[in-house]
Parts: sequence; C-alpha cells; structure tokens
Amino acid sequence: MTRIELRNLTKTYSSAGKEVAAVDNVVAAIEPGEFFFLLGPSGCGKTTLLRMIAGLIEPTRGAVLFDGVDVTWTSVEGRNTAMVFQNYALWPHMTVGQNVRFGPRMRGMKSDKCNEVVQRNLHRVQMVDYAARKPNQLSGGQQQRVALARALAANPACLLLDEPLSNLDARLRLHMRGQLRRIVKESGATTIYVTHDQKEALSMADRLAVMDRGGIVQIGTPQEVYHRPATRFVADFMGEANFIDGRIASTTGPGGVTCVVTPAGRIMAGGACGGGDAATCCVRPERVAILGAEDPLSNRYDSVLHAAVEADTFLGEIRQYVCRLDDDTRWKVTCLSGLGETFPEGGKVKLCFNKDDVSVLA
Repeated sequence: MTRIELRNLTKTYSSAGKEVAAVDNVVAAIEPGEFFFLLGPSGCGKTTLLRMIAGLIEPTRGAVLFDGVDVTWTSVEGRNTAMVFQNYALWPHMTVGQNVRFGPRMRGMKSDKCNEVVQRNLHRVQMVDYAARKPNQLSGGQQQRVALARALAANPACLLLDEPLSNLDARLRLHMRGQLRRIVKESGATTIYVTHDQKEALSMADRLAVMDRGGIVQIGTPQEVYHRPATRFVADFMGEANFIDGRIASTTGPGGVTCVVTPAGRIMAGGACGGGDAATCCVRPERVAILGAEDPLSNRYDSVLHAAVEADTFLGEIRQYVCRLDDDTRWKVTCLSGLGETFPEGGKVKLCFNKDDVSVLA
C-alpha cells in the first residue's frame, strides 16, 4: 500500500499566446489502500491529473510523492503503478491469459510463477474459464475485468483507473460497480479512479475530490460532499438541489443554529456562520417534506416555507413536485410514491425541513 501526495501540482499549456492551466495548484493526499475518486465535468482536468500521477505527462510545476519519496520525474516503469484505460487497451492478438501474463513476464518473472499470478488474478475477476479466448470474443464487461486483472497482475502499489465503466451500457455499469469495488479493495492497492458519473463516485468511493476548471473544490467522503457541499457548484453537480439566497440574521455560536432571512421566509440551519453575511441556503429535494397548507404537523419542523404546486410528476418509485415559493423561487420535492397525501397542481402547500437538512453556502 502506498500513500500518494500531490503538492501544488500544475500543468499549463500555451494557447493563443496565453498560458492555460489544465490542472491548477492541486494539493491532496491519498491514504494507503484508499479507493479515491477524481470527479468532475468533462474538461475539468481530472484525466490530466491522473496521467501526471502515472508519469505519462510531466507537470509544469509541483510534485508527486509516493510514501514520501518524490517521483515527479521518475519514469512510468519506476513508479510501480498500473493503469486501466477507458478503452481497456487489450492486445487483440493475445488470449485473455496472455494479456494478463504480459506484465509479470516483462518483469522477468519465471514461467511457473507467471502461471500462478495469471490464475490468481483471473480468479479474482471471475474470468478463469475465459483464459483461452481472444478479446473480440468477450463482452464489454468481460473485457473490463480482463483489463483489471492485467493491471493487478503487475502487483502495483498504485492502481489508476480512467473511466473504466464509461463504455458499458447503463445496466452493466450498475452491475459492475459492486464487483469493481470488491476487486479493488481485496487487492489492497491504493486506487485513484477518474469519472464524471456522480452515482459511481457516491456508491464506490472511500473519499472523493470534486474538480472544476483544473482545481479541487472539495474533498471528503461521499456523504460529506453530498450532504455538506462546500460551494454551490459542488451542491449542484452532486445532484438535484434547492437554493435560495438570504442574509444571516443571527447565530447561537459554534456548533449552534444559524437563522437565515430569505424573501420566502426564515430558514434555520445547523452550525454557526458570521452574522450579517449574505448566504445561500441549499436543501436536497429528498430532505423536504411536503404538507397541506393547514397541516399542523408542520410545527414539528425547524423551517416551513409556503408554496404552490406547479407540477406533479410520477416517476415510478418516486414522485417529484415542482413548487413555487412566495418569492417565485422554484423548489423540487422528491418523495416515495404511494405514501401519504398527494397534492394537485395549483394547490397550496408547506415545504418543511429541519436545520440539519440545510447547508449554508457563504
């Protein structure tokens, strides 16, 4: 297991006579054995960052350290990393077994030991019965597992995965998430995984870094990043979110309660913020309860906003309402289908939530 440190890692390119930063001053630490995700929209710099860690791209400045040793200018071969590319890059003229054998053989491993490594890693990815087949005889999911077995056969200290599930259909991607996480965690390798898919990151990562315009905006566990976004970009990128702007009226001190005054009403939020500051409140749609305009159960909640239902959409297992607040802000509410009262379009409702459901974005 290897600890990876990124110290002010930067990569710039010249464009129209100007320096453009593809990766900008990235600082991060990935712990030994951690399954760490780089998540962000297309063009945010995540693949460039991964390739600098691998040694495939030289940084403009900054450093990459493995277990405290500076490997910034160390060759790809000298870093003991293995990479799985988006297109898998399997050799089409080789069988599955030969593809997996290639790395250990190039490192001078003896034949009997090679056979053992091949069998162990094909067993790990449940592909032992396919050892004699060529890549063109495999499905996309099977090719992905072979590429992973080939990477693990090199016994890397660090495993680098560049959107390995993106070429699979939606159903197979969902199936492969659990398998891939199991294989990676069993290997013990420190793993960095690049994706633009929020669901992949939320369901698989130990921790994740959200990237935007070349920089890291927030690092945390999936739960921390989803429920406590640091910025409006993170909140919006990680999933549907309701926002309303206001001003902090009062706070009860560290770890206490903050009152934010908005055009639609007062909102109570957990934690302390600076008084008088402008702020944006963020609440996830699934954290909002929708009640009838006269329902006394609203008294159980810390915050209640009055609204009118604009749209009611049935989505199978869930129902989603779009509601217009008193200040004309639109909020979404998501609830399970078939539970509780339904509300007609045009009906008056209360949107209710508690202080711990609110993130205050200053």
